[in-house]
Amino acid sequence: MRKKYLSALLFGALLFASAGTFTSCKDYDDDINNLQEQIDGVVSDLASLRELIATSYVQSVTFDETTGNLVVTTMANGTSSSQTYTVQTSAGGGEVADIKVEIRGKELVVNDEVIGEIGDTVAVNENGELTVNGEATGITVGKYAILTDQSQGTVTIQLPNANGEMETVTLMTSSAALTAIQFQEDGTTANTFGGAIDNDIEYGIAGTNHADWAGPKGAVTRNQLLVGQISTLDVQVTPADYDLSAQTLTLQNSLGNTIDVTVKATPNQMLLTRAASASGSWTLSIEMNDDVTVNNIARVFGDSKYSLCVNGKPFTTFTICGDVAANRQLSAVLNSNNLVDDLKFVSGGREVTVVTGGRALPLNATTDLTAVFANPSDFDLMYDSYITFEGTMAERAEAFEISANGMSITTGSKAAGVEITATVHTMSVTGNIATSEVTFRVANSTASAQTVETTTYTLAPARTVADLLKPITIDLGDVFSQIDAATLEQVKEAGQLRLSGFGGEFLLANTTGNLYGVSGAIATNKVALLKADNSVWSNGNFTAANTTLADGLSSLRYIKLDPTQILLNKDAKPGTYNLTLAATDDPNANTANAENTILRVTIPVEIKVPTFAEMFVKNYTTDNFEARITPTDINSGSAWSGMTPNADAGLTLSTAFKLAGTTYTPDASKLAFAFEAFKDGKYPVTNLDQAYNGENFNAISGAQTLALLDKTLFFNDAGNALVADTDMENMVAYYSVLDIITRANCSGTTAAELDILKENFTVTSEPYTSTVIAALDGIQLAYYHNKVAQDLSAYEVTLQTDGSIKPLTFDADGNPEEGLALVLGDDIVPVGYTSGAIGYGYDNALAGYYKVGVTSVSTTKDVLSDASISAGSITWNSQYEVTGLSSGESATVTITLIDASGIEYPLTLRVKR
Repeated sequence: MRKKYLSALLFGALLFASAGTFTSCKDYDDDINNLQEQIDGVVSDLASLRELIATSYVQSVTFDETTGNLVVTTMANGTSSSQTYTVQTSAGGGEVADIKVEIRGKELVVNDEVIGEIGDTVAVNENGELTVNGEATGITVGKYAILTDQSQGTVTIQLPNANGEMETVTLMTSSAALTAIQFQEDGTTANTFGGAIDNDIEYGIAGTNHADWAGPKGAVTRNQLLVGQISTLDVQVTPADYDLSAQTLTLQNSLGNTIDVTVKATPNQMLLTRAASASGSWTLSIEMNDDVTVNNIARVFGDSKYSLCVNGKPFTTFTICGDVAANRQLSAVLNSNNLVDDLKFVSGGREVTVVTGGRALPLNATTDLTAVFANPSDFDLMYDSYITFEGTMAERAEAFEISANGMSITTGSKAAGVEITATVHTMSVTGNIATSEVTFRVANSTASAQTVETTTYTLAPARTVADLLKPITIDLGDVFSQIDAATLEQVKEAGQLRLSGFGGEFLLANTTGNLYGVSGAIATNKVALLKADNSVWSNGNFTAANTTLADGLSSLRYIKLDPTQILLNKDAKPGTYNLTLAATDDPNANTANAENTILRVTIPVEIKVPTFAEMFVKNYTTDNFEARITPTDINSGSAWSGMTPNADAGLTLSTAFKLAGTTYTPDASKLAFAFEAFKDGKYPVTNLDQAYNGENFNAISGAQTLALLDKTLFFNDAGNALVADTDMENMVAYYSVLDIITRANCSGTTAAELDILKENFTVTSEPYTSTVIAALDGIQLAYYHNKVAQDLSAYEVTLQTDGSIKPLTFDADGNPEEGLALVLGDDIVPVGYTSGAIGYGYDNALAGYYKVGVTSVSTTKDVLSDASISAGSITWNSQYEVTGLSSGESATVTITLIDASGIEYPLTLRVKR
């Protein structure tokens, strides 16, 4: 063929073309700004770059004039992970030509000038001239060049490296990365371009001129070929990230002849968005070229089978064919009244209709629409169509920012919720023009999907159910001021509000959620709808439907939900949940049909409980809590048994914690305690409950949280002293704020389900250790002389004339004055005090917690000389009396106390006669 050579002047500035065109590197600001910031590698030279990307293909090459950096973005074959490399060159600004070639059919084209054909090799010679098959074209592009040859699928980079040494490297481009194209439907008929609805591609000629035709295909002249709607084919490419739309696509037969149609590839919108097809699915469409006439259109496809060629290379089997009607249409008249009765568009990967499907057009968007005919096959007879707004609808469209261009409609923010009628103009393949009207609705404002501030509802511990389950107050704030007036007007006319989101794990049980306007509503008194001043927005009479809301929605401020009326959900847990307040024009709002939703307000509600530390703090200052034994007959239920050590060993564990402050007032007596195994796999206490969490025998609870020790684990074999190790480790105190809740407060709960609900709202302390100590641990004898406590390790108590030890007396102010006493902490008990047969039992903290028995043993050794003395004894007669000592003799007296649980406390003092 004759080759046309370009003047070198054409390359004085950047040559713009589609992918595969020569372009000079002059204005790269935009390209540089679009480079990804993360550079995957810095390469020393072009040769190193070629080794690095041997199995990859080039997506883009950009040269930065200001730095001399060459930036190459690649993608490994068969992957979607791109990498970017930078190569430092010594080329300067204005020296590098970036040249690309466009393929048009079989021709190689630069700036609309033919320089060769597919198969020709384009290069830049040592003189900086562009060559075709080695033949210089006379076009000087310079020694430094980036040459992309689309027909060969290569990019040749010819630049000096950082050291000024000239390097040339040829790399594969993305057009060379395509490995396969597969039809998404099997079978010969599936690979046919025919009528969009029926089999044949219909065609005809225009009878008259239509110079004012405003359809996308432009004005029509008399005897012009008019082709109807043609079906499409779906194909899958490998690798999936290959951009089929950037290539030149043709249909060729086995002899290499190209059919006179233009093939276009677009991402398959039924699966994806309009972005490049990440899944590799593409839709192929065709349009007849100018060389097709009414006389030869029937022979365009003929009897041949065709292959889809990408940049001149066949990539499919020869199975593509066409189905063109044998004869042109002579009377394809589309002039019935309201011939087009619907419009459709693609939404979410599927086709939806505006009339039969009731789908609203997207707001603030341009939507491509397709005419839907009452008789579907008439669609094949349509040559072109476009949409306008006529008469009063034109005024309405302008007022609400709605416009049409061809078969596309653009909506602005003012169009929210607007209903409008469009006029659809259609032209048949015989040039006949008809009009139809289609009424549709625009989607509500995006402001109609609002989210209010989170409502935090804390279940504060309380002594009554009413105080615990206070109303949940939702503040809607100014959310309705964000919604356009047209939408609010729709809500007012619909007159229905629905609150949903109950059940699941939300605090309140699932309930019919209509707040206003229809039957089946939340009953009166369960919910309150209030204005900003807390006056009633709705009177709560939900028994009858309302045609309009008494007050505008904009005045609704608060929603109050009463948990004592709606009842608790047996599966409830703390957390954040989304309730939804929606207005719908559905005649039965219970259906909650999304298509009929006018507005939707998301209401986050956080249900929480105070932390354990917010309610309780430690009531001890040592490392461990000292759990003092409290002798008790809780098992037998009998009264105190005097000196007999048969009482249970109980622990009042709640004294480990005290209230943290005044913010929350939990009932400390409701604390429960969990234990781990103590010794030999046994638990340290015997009165174990089943915990809320379902584990058996690991916790105690109850009004007094009284634990009963297993004496076999804590007492010695004689039963009169504690063993050495009495630490109960990893104890946990826990508290349920729902402790006072009964089944009457819940929706259909069993006793077991109520326990689980209480567990869900239980908080726990950090693990801690309790050390068990005896009931009278720390008790001592004290002797006061002249109001001063004496050091009994050196002091000898002088017996009274009758041989008794003087019990402690107090002065007029209640201060200890003279005599013997038992001291435990701040409690001082005179030895001479009696209370029945039990012995010591004083009306103070010591007596209130412990029952004390006494016994006595006398010594037979002189304390000072260690010499034997006369036998002596000690007896109790309302006070201790020591007998058997001669005048001047001294002895050590041991008084052994025994508490009701059996623990003995030997106490000694020195006495003299």
